[in-house]
Amino acid sequence: MLFAALATTIGCGDRHGGTPERSDAVVIIDIDTLRADGLSCYGNPRATSPAIDRFAAESVRFEWAFAQAPNTPPSQASILSGRYPSRHGRIGDFDVVAPEVETLAEVVRAAGFQTGAFVDGGFMAAGFGLEQGFDVYDDARGAGIREVAKRGLAWLDTVESQRVLLFLHAYDVHSPYAPPEPIRSEFRALVDEPSEGFEPTAERLELLRKARHFDPTATLPERDRAYTRALYDGEVRSVDQAVAEILSALARTRRPRKTIVAIVSDHGEEFFEHGSVLHEKLYTTVLRVPLIIRAPGWSPGSVVPEVVQTVDLMPTLLELLQVPAPSGLDGRSLVETTAGRRGGGFAYSESPFFGQERSLAAGSWRLFLRLDRERTELFRFRDDPAEQRDHAQAQPEVTERFRTMAKQIESRLALEREGRTPEKAGVDAETVRLLRSLGYLQ
Repeated sequence: MLFAALATTIGCGDRHGGTPERSDAVVIIDIDTLRADGLSCYGNPRATSPAIDRFAAESVRFEWAFAQAPNTPPSQASILSGRYPSRHGRIGDFDVVAPEVETLAEVVRAAGFQTGAFVDGGFMAAGFGLEQGFDVYDDARGAGIREVAKRGLAWLDTVESQRVLLFLHAYDVHSPYAPPEPIRSEFRALVDEPSEGFEPTAERLELLRKARHFDPTATLPERDRAYTRALYDGEVRSVDQAVAEILSALARTRRPRKTIVAIVSDHGEEFFEHGSVLHEKLYTTVLRVPLIIRAPGWSPGSVVPEVVQTVDLMPTLLELLQVPAPSGLDGRSLVETTAGRRGGGFAYSESPFFGQERSLAAGSWRLFLRLDRERTELFRFRDDPAEQRDHAQAQPEVTERFRTMAKQIESRLALEREGRTPEKAGVDAETVRLLRSLGYLQ
């Protein structure tokens, strides 16, 4: 098998994540734009996430989970389909998930589950194909995590069946970074005052991101960078409080003991670690995301150090639910890895930006590859999570091995893209309005 050479055995040792029990319900809390180290339990020195930290102490936390793309449309489709962007077809912003792709919701609904998704609009709106398989697909259109959760939990309370999938998605952490008071004042006080009149609005940051393509001198003063990151961390704290409310409400339902709860994100955010802002490059600051799963029978507080990918979430949940996985998934179940009986895997990510970027992580190394220029960078991401030191020249054998593997994967995926013309979604005025507020459309 092509990918067998990428399997590693790091971190297995005597770790045992417990033996999962059959579950009949699953709740996914999908926090858009949450980089892993935005959370205290992933290394943020600020107290951004006390509730999620407590949840992680009751759960299995995957230390090195990588998204499959640096932006929402392809990455969210990968989470919900278990497939790489080239294989589910949603690569461009307005592409639609190929109708033949079986999503998580379709698979569990066929197994007798009731399925509900409560999302926050924009690129998650109905019409892009992510609604496939959901009995209810409710769009809060930028109302935020509390309104999304309110609607989702109200629906959950009406579901008679014990077999249920609830998917919650919200953009609160996404730009513009504007946490509510008193959180805003608390986090603003952690850094120096910004330049007069500066605020990290979605429009300001998007203009800076675009300017960097043509003018490498376009930048932000250090104090404005620090201020921007502080407000982002404040957004994380605000979302953490909402997650605490969601988890408390779930504990009061009639099915708490047998419910799987997963927290995940589609991508992170850059704060000039690689010369820009927002999310467009395949560096760890953008690709590394939180993945935390609480499942009956799994040992609380377990930390899995192996490399995993967000496409692994779907097959993992299906195994925990004892629902057969469809053929053709790119992800693999993490149940055996969590138990310490299986070595680590790899994470492959793709992007059409900057002349076709690709990345491959396995073991302790991660390769960054730009296809149009055959440019490569190699990082020891565990020791250097911001990826500031390139080892490509010093480690030519490792670089060549990873480059060969990445090109093999790319060749296989190129066959999937060949001859395919993605369907484009029609976008209504309200979706356009929300996309503008998020900085996507000018």
